Amino acid sequence: MRILVVDAYNKTAKGRQESTSFKNLVASSFEQLKIHVHVEFKRSNDLGEFLYEEDTKYSDPMGVKKFDRLDMIFIGGNPTLMPWDKAIRQVNILLRMCYLTNKCLFASSFACHLLAHICCTGGEHVCVLNGENGRGSKLSTIADIKITKNFSRKDCFFDCETGDLYKFNPDSATWFPYCHSGLRQRAKYATHLPRKYIPKEPYGKPVPDFWPLVGVRWQTKNVALECMRKLVRLASISIFSKEHFDVAAAKAAGGDFLVLHLREIIQIACMTSTASAEGGELYRMQTLGITFIGDIIEIFAQTKDPAAPECALLLQYEAQLNSALRPCFKKESYPPLTIHACRSVASLISLGISTDLAMARRAVKTLVDDAELGREVRPCSPEKHQEHVSMCKLLARIAALGTLQVSTVDPVKMEWTGVDRSAYVGIFSTPNVRPDMRKALSKALAPSLPKLRLYWFTALRDYVSLYARAAATSGGKKVAIPVPVETLLEYNEDASQVAMVFEELWPIIAQAVASLGKSVATGSGDEFEQTNYDLLIGVCLRFLARTPTGDDSISYTLPIAKKCFTVLRWLFSPSCVSIERISGTYAIDIINAIANGVANVETGHPHISNIASELICMIVTANPKWLKEVLKPAVNGSSDCALAHVIIEFSSKILHKQLHCLGNLTINILPTAFSHQLQSKDASGRTLSYCNCMQTRASLQILSKVYTACPSECRDQYRPSILRLIVSIHIALVCAEGDDVLLIMETMEDLVSAFVKVDTGSKDTKSYKLHQIYESAVAHIIDVLFCIGNGEAFDLGCPEIIKVLLTSSIAMLGLCRTDVCASNMFKALSSLKSCMGISRGVKVNFGAVCCIRYILFQDDVAENLPCGITRSTVFNFVGHSLALLLQKYRNRTDDHIGLKSVIIKVFVQSALQVSQDDTFAIFLLQILASFQGLNTNTTEKDQTGQFCAQCALQLLTSGQERFKLAVQQLSSELQGLLQDGLQKVMTVS
Repeated sequence: MRILVVDAYNKTAKGRQESTSFKNLVASSFEQLKIHVHVEFKRSNDLGEFLYEEDTKYSDPMGVKKFDRLDMIFIGGNPTLMPWDKAIRQVNILLRMCYLTNKCLFASSFACHLLAHICCTGGEHVCVLNGENGRGSKLSTIADIKITKNFSRKDCFFDCETGDLYKFNPDSATWFPYCHSGLRQRAKYATHLPRKYIPKEPYGKPVPDFWPLVGVRWQTKNVALECMRKLVRLASISIFSKEHFDVAAAKAAGGDFLVLHLREIIQIACMTSTASAEGGELYRMQTLGITFIGDIIEIFAQTKDPAAPECALLLQYEAQLNSALRPCFKKESYPPLTIHACRSVASLISLGISTDLAMARRAVKTLVDDAELGREVRPCSPEKHQEHVSMCKLLARIAALGTLQVSTVDPVKMEWTGVDRSAYVGIFSTPNVRPDMRKALSKALAPSLPKLRLYWFTALRDYVSLYARAAATSGGKKVAIPVPVETLLEYNEDASQVAMVFEELWPIIAQAVASLGKSVATGSGDEFEQTNYDLLIGVCLRFLARTPTGDDSISYTLPIAKKCFTVLRWLFSPSCVSIERISGTYAIDIINAIANGVANVETGHPHISNIASELICMIVTANPKWLKEVLKPAVNGSSDCALAHVIIEFSSKILHKQLHCLGNLTINILPTAFSHQLQSKDASGRTLSYCNCMQTRASLQILSKVYTACPSECRDQYRPSILRLIVSIHIALVCAEGDDVLLIMETMEDLVSAFVKVDTGSKDTKSYKLHQIYESAVAHIIDVLFCIGNGEAFDLGCPEIIKVLLTSSIAMLGLCRTDVCASNMFKALSSLKSCMGISRGVKVNFGAVCCIRYILFQDDVAENLPCGITRSTVFNFVGHSLALLLQKYRNRTDDHIGLKSVIIKVFVQSALQVSQDDTFAIFLLQILASFQGLNTNTTEKDQTGQFCAQCALQLLTSGQERFKLAVQQLSSELQGLLQDGLQKVMTVS
């Protein structure tokens, strides 16, 4: 049993006698218990080893441990001591700790008064101004108290009669009741507390109208600083994030946004990071200030200086930030300050804010020297009896060096097209350093990379070990987790204290070691390299496999998920992936974790699922041989393709989600149902964002690659559902708007071509089931074309969709039965002809004409038309409609999309390559000549006449005599117009 006896008696003879009597009384009390008792006697000013108070010199955590080992405390001393006497300051702290922890305490004389005082004031230290040695005076003397410039917020007036304490308000220059001191019985001395007392004028001068604001208490400042940090974080993910972090947008919006107060924000952060108070440093406030500086650097890194758009706005405050961070790297500095300062310095360089190469080299040298990297990894030496402080500081330094190593990577290798940066400003703080800075960092880091690589992998193994131990403990399992061979930790009962530090820093460490690739050899053999490879994949997949927690955690989840996806992208490059390294079963677990964890399409955040689709697309596109091997069924002849199922299901969910965004269009067995779906669509929600387009495109590419690599048994299983989905996307694209939709259309054509090519070469090409699937898909697509041609759909968002619909249907016709193929080809051309009707909109007409030109003059399409159809057949079928369409737009000068020019191009190219009819040659030259007369009678906005003259010159110089003979068949008026047009063109050229 451990007993502490505190002696606060005077050093006089009488005091020594009383002290001896008190000690003997305590000792004799425990002698009767007949148990082993260890009694320790301490003077009131020698209690430092048992004390702990934040932001004071008594902040050693060992004080808490030693205090906790005490079973009972006895305090004796002079009864005339006042609670605010400086001589018993340590006793005051000890009593507060006893009060907060319910420690067994015997408090006699002054200690009992002090305990009552702590209960009344909440433990706040006060300083009494009046009376001899702080013993107070009557309330009537309060007006005699002089207020000087050195007045502190702790200063109070003590009413010796009532025991009340009064504080001075400098703003109103009045005294106000604060609280009771605990030294009087209020029932006996109860009096009415006056509300205000006017003091005498200090220094004999009148009291000014204002008074310098006395600083608020440091506890309040801590709360205020934490609130500021959270507000800045919330602003970075709010709908006004652009205005908060862009100077031009903030000024245009006219509101009161954060970027307009950046100077004040940085000033507050720097002042609090170096805060101090009487009696010691305010370490907690300093830690909050340094952490806030790191937040400011990361969140405002993308804010550009309006005066120099190529520079970050924070570059103006670089010297101020460096001066606040520099003291944190001193050996005697508070450990949490060093840990957080490492992150801030690394961010300042890696985010492209600092452009000083010398400063970057010094930072690398300081971090490497302080880390004291050895050839062999071993736990750090304890620092001031704190076993894991040194380890945390080492981990922070190697993580900061990891951040600098990642910043040497080409930024293109870290970009994800499926992320909208404008949505969350502070989350996407990716390395963005200049080439010269990357070169300087690479050169500075190069000598230390072999050692750093070893320490990085060791840190990751320690993180996995800690996580496994925590999981086993929380699950109530008694599992023996082996200690890693090389470790940074002393695995004892206190090892879990550093788990939070590992949890925060492991993503950047994983990213740093993955960025090295095979550039830094360890000499440990292929087996060790495979272990490291699996370690990196494992730590990333553990995070990505977690269940989504909603948008409220996006500021935490998305940055880590982005780093994990980046690591996996580097690890799954063609040079790293092989069937020996990643088998089929392993691949299933990897893709399943990527697709169904935080990237889950239904419950996860869309940005994370966008990145996941891009990563899976990269994996299946960059490694075709490996993909073909891992997609093989586990049992030959089986249709159980688990990997294909996971990938196809993930891609299908993304595509269904995009269909839902475009109006929830669905597939129906009856083709006529599509016209009703298109008629019911309005123009709302028809524009796909760039991110949605990129995700849709990646999903289509995934389906194309996986379907091509699948064995025939697997293709038979998924062909109907995928083709049904393809038709749905064709319908949805009719409703879509936006320039980026063209990228989806190109990918859609490639997907259909890949499907047709694979199924054409399959064994069951002539099976009725296969014919039925493709015939149904063609019928659906042609029905959509008829809906557009008959005016049952609104004007198209993108005219190119007509070409996509027709070419997809023509490509699929090769897998239809012969009789069905012929009828459907006629329907397809008829639907295209209907789109050129003079009653249709200009976009529909333009899309149909461009489609005709593509079919006639794209060699790979024109030479593979089904059912023996030739270019001549197609041109003869639609030629009359083209002529009527040209007549419709002949006198219109608002032809902004160039419809007349496209029709004329089709006629001219057909005359040169398709039709040898002399009558058509005369007809064409009549059209070209007639536009010369139109050009002379209209404004210069319509340049069709000049274009027709250039086409006529092309025909006459082609070497075909029939065009020259056709000119002679024209009327004299048309010949004159054509001659004038040709002369103008030849003069200009």
